[in-house]
Amino acid sequence: RGEPVAEVAAEPAALTPLAPLLDQANARWERGVASIRITRPNTTAAQVELREQGGDSLLQRGGAERLVFDGVSGAALAQPAEASPPAASAVYNVFSSLHLIRFAGPPLRWLFFVSGLLPPGWCSGWSSGCRSDLRPGARPLAIGWSRC
Repeated sequence: RGEPVAEVAAEPAALTPLAPLLDQANARWERGVASIRITRPNTTAAQVELREQGGDSLLQRGGAERLVFDGVSGAALAQPAEASPPAASAVYNVFSSLHLIRFAGPPLRWLFFVSGLLPPGWCSGWSSGCRSDLRPGARPLAIGWSRC
């Protein structure tokens, strides 16, 4: 994603089976594999990258651990260094994760959704109830307010 791929002269070759690579990654990560990325498939320069599911905190969103394997032999390649996100990215990750409720499971997300619908319901119920209290021809006590 967005990383430049150097042009390498490569011969056609079959891709290694992915099942052993996934087993190796699942043994290392409790949360499992989130994505598989194959660069230069079916060539001798093929690489398979596996990314871990999720991060440990809101700050690490999008910064999960990666494993890179040779696409032909299945041998593990040098692992990319884990870089901590810049301060601006960390702040963005926290605020966007809180806004999108990424820290919560489905039940808590539904609770937040329903809680967001309640205030408009209260307001519409209050205003319609107060307006119905007025007798025909009666005027409210102040502009926009009735005796409620």
